[in-house]
Amino acid sequence: MKSSAVKDMREVLNIDDRGDRSRRAFSVIRSSCLVLLFLLPLNAFAQAHLLKQRPFRATDTALSGGDHICNLRRDTSENGRPERLGDYVRVCGTVIAEPSTFETGGWLFWIRERACGVLIYGEQEHLALGDSVEVRGCLRATNGAYFFPETGLATLGDFAVENMGVTLRGRSADVEAVTVRARDFGEYPAAYGGNLITLRGLRIISSVRDANGDLFMEAAGGADPIIVYLDQDTGIAPPSDSNGCYTVTGIAVSMKTPRPFLCPAWCIAPRSEDDVTPGDCSSHTVETTWGGLKAGLAGRDGP
Repeated sequence: MKSSAVKDMREVLNIDDRGDRSRRAFSVIRSSCLVLLFLLPLNAFAQAHLLKQRPFRATDTALSGGDHICNLRRDTSENGRPERLGDYVRVCGTVIAEPSTFETGGWLFWIRERACGVLIYGEQEHLALGDSVEVRGCLRATNGAYFFPETGLATLGDFAVENMGVTLRGRSADVEAVTVRARDFGEYPAAYGGNLITLRGLRIISSVRDANGDLFMEAAGGADPIIVYLDQDTGIAPPSDSNGCYTVTGIAVSMKTPRPFLCPAWCIAPRSEDDVTPGDCSSHTVETTWGGLKAGLAGRDGP
């Protein structure tokens, strides 16, 4: 009898002990949930205020293809500022201008993904034409605050990605320039911003050097004059035939320009001597005089 009572007592104690353990486990789970609920607002606050340089975005994951370069220039509000300005982005593309082309320290280069290109700047890189890369960084306005004083290239009026990491993915065949009619480029140059393009039938009619010794050449090739920029770091000699026509390949950039040009202005920037070759003037080339161009420039709004 005594043994049976003891056994019953043990069973009751075991049941109570199991109940206590269940209650303790439930208490721990409830406390953990409360802590998580408390931390969520802090995490949201940190992302909104403390991590402005690198906010979390769904496209910044290994499961996503990242951002397309063309999307970086999207401006649906038409206020002159891309919707993604200031965002942390991840883009892929092919190197179309090596880091040391226009700035000998290797701090800036261009990549292209199909129809669109963009400047990458801020870190020294050792890349070659045709390298396929992934770039991570923030989209910035090229207002002159982030660039080096020895180069006027792309310092005004465009957008670029501040380099926060480059990964080499291999090689790409997407290195050929896109042939564009000079007339089309003159009418809407921003459409080709950051891309590698070729313009044919350009007649050089005037040239001006800036304070850094870089050469800006005025060329007639369509309805509007086109500026060809020869950076002295490229070692490109001015065309020998001042009355001849040329085929020019280069990066389409918006940059600081000397007088009498408007500032900023869209230019085409050749990368080497191979990018400037003699060519035939096409039939649609409009001939004009420097006096006529000056009159046209004087009629426009200045800086």
